[in-house]
Order: sequence, then C-alpha cells, then structure tokens
Amino acid sequence: MVSRGMGILLVSGGLALVGIILFVAGMVFMVEDVGEMDDNDVIIFSGDSGDVELSIEYEYSVYASNSVSCNSVEVSVHDGVYEYFSKNCESSKNKDNLRYIGSISIDNGGIFSVESDSELRIYEQISDEDVDLGSIGILIAGEGVCCLSFIGIIIAIVLLIVDKNNQNVVTIIPNHQMVMPVGQTQQIYLENDLQN
Repeated sequence: MVSRGMGILLVSGGLALVGIILFVAGMVFMVEDVGEMDDNDVIIFSGDSGDVELSIEYEYSVYASNSVSCNSVEVSVHDGVYEYFSKNCESSKNKDNLRYIGSISIDNGGIFSVESDSELRIYEQISDEDVDLGSIGILIAGEGVCCLSFIGIIIAIVLLIVDKNNQNVVTIIPNHQMVMPVGQTQQIYLENDLQN
C-alpha cells in the first residue's frame, strides 16, 4: 500500500512533467510566432524617391540592396518639417538579398516623402506585441502547473517525514498485556479488552 506522502509525491512528479511539457511547448510556439513575423511583412514602398503613406499602427523597416554599403546609403523620410528615418548599420535583420539600413518611427500617420541615392524597400512590419496569445497562455499554464507540483512535493516530503515518525508498533508483553504507543504516552490493554 502506498502511503499518502508517496501518493502525493507521485502525483506532484506527474504534474511537474506536464508543467515542463506545457512550458516548453509555449516557448516553441512563441519562437515560431516571432519567426513568422518577417515572412508576413508587407512591402509598401519600392524605389529611390516618392511618397508613401505611413500609419502609427505599424513599425517600418528600410532595406537596400546587399551590394550597397549601409554607411554609404543616404536616406531621408520626412513630412517637410521633421526627419523620421533612423539609420542602423549594426543590425543583422537582412533578408531576401537585402541589407537592413534602418527604421522609420512616426508620431502621426500621413503621407511622407522618401528620398534616397539607392533603390530602397520599405516594409510594414507586424508589431512585436502581436505574438499569439495562445502560446502565452500555454506558457503561463505550464508555469502554474509547475508551481502546483512544487507545492505538492513540499507537502509530500512533510507527510513522508511525519508518517515515518508515527509508525505504530505493537509489542506483546508476556503477562498478557499489550502496549501500543500513542504519541508520547503508552496505553496498556489487557488481552480480554482487545477481543471485545
């Protein structure tokens, strides 16, 4: 027969395994969601000059041909008053034989002028905040199950220690009396009392 501490320990170990599996699955789904973002980017501008409509709902990345050095490319994205292009030549976000050269950060949507000495592509990106909520839910569920299993393991260890110290030992004394320890005191029963 399995003691109550051992039973809780086995159930808690199973919960820990389920929690770890859920946590890993949530992480895998989240990484897949982030990896898919680049594939879903939309080209909203291609060329070396012209006008483009930008919205504050999206982030924008600017790419040039891989054959062009990032430091040598001159780019301007403006509304006639302010410049919104920010060059970043240290990023490794290259794709489709294109070199990432910077981003566009805007405060208000509208029509903006693009000017460059090289052929550019401007991508409308899905925001980083659009990670699938399902993967976050699986991740949180895994963490919760792991916490429950941890609490169960602590309870199981306590019960195993308590059960080990409270083992009932029956000793028969030759003059027909039986001593059964209960806590700190001993109770003495006669054989006739035990038969009734």
